[in-house]
Amino acid sequence: MIRITGPSAAANTTPAPRAAGAPFDADDAEIILRTSDGVDFRVHKSILSVASSVFRDMLSIPQPSSPSDDSHLVPLTESSKTLNTLLLFCYPVPDPEIETLSDMRLVLEAARKYDLSFIFQSAFKQLSARFLDENPLGVYCIACHYGWKSEAVKAARRTLDLGSLAQSNSAHAEELSMITGLQYHSLVLYHTACGLVPKEIARQTYWLPFFREFTPRCKTCGERRSVPGYDYFLPLWLTEALDNISAEFEKVPSIKAINKDDHLATALRTVDKCKTCGGRTADETIWTTINAFIDKINKAVDEVELNFN
Repeated sequence: MIRITGPSAAANTTPAPRAAGAPFDADDAEIILRTSDGVDFRVHKSILSVASSVFRDMLSIPQPSSPSDDSHLVPLTESSKTLNTLLLFCYPVPDPEIETLSDMRLVLEAARKYDLSFIFQSAFKQLSARFLDENPLGVYCIACHYGWKSEAVKAARRTLDLGSLAQSNSAHAEELSMITGLQYHSLVLYHTACGLVPKEIARQTYWLPFFREFTPRCKTCGERRSVPGYDYFLPLWLTEALDNISAEFEKVPSIKAINKDDHLATALRTVDKCKTCGGRTADETIWTTINAFIDKINKAVDEVELNFN
């Protein structure tokens, strides 16, 4: 329960309060909100009452006529940075930009505490636009905590670029305390499922739309495979490339982590060892095949579902 306190309680809050900047320094403001770090925000009762039912109930207590009286002071547990952002959302000014993901977490916690639900719409828009690249795991945690499924799915996809969750720089993100063990486990299972995607695709190499046109059916180094109505030999350079990319992706399930130049060079060395493939397989053929495989992986990963709890 938040209540307006008298002089003695206010005096114990902060020994040397400072004044907040505009627009929270108005002389006609009826209420002073004092933050945990000793900053006084002079605010208008009418604005806060409309914005928040919690503030409306808190400020409905009859007040003395003089706004300079300490009876008009309300000590809050939020910092001045959090409260400033929170109040800017309430006042008729442009919505503030939240600077860090940690600030986002604190602002959302305060918005829920004071029943400022309209802030969530703006925060939702800023979450991915501003923080997804730098801390997708943190975004995932916040999205899960507030039940924002679309943002959680988007963030889970981006966490693949982190590689191993346990070894990533975001492994100890402050936001992890916001989710349940089940929600984190769902993300781990999602990573595992995405990492296995290339192996499944590699077992079905007839997906290559151009396979019959230019892939050399080498009986010297090739592996015989069959699909309904069609038998073919899969050349060694191709099986090695598919296996190597699959193994690399399983460790770090991110398209960005695949070094296509390295795989091209490895495939070319294998091609040179076979008289048949070496004479028939061009660099462009290998390069096109590797790109087609990676494109197929990317599309298949998009289809992997996150169990959103």
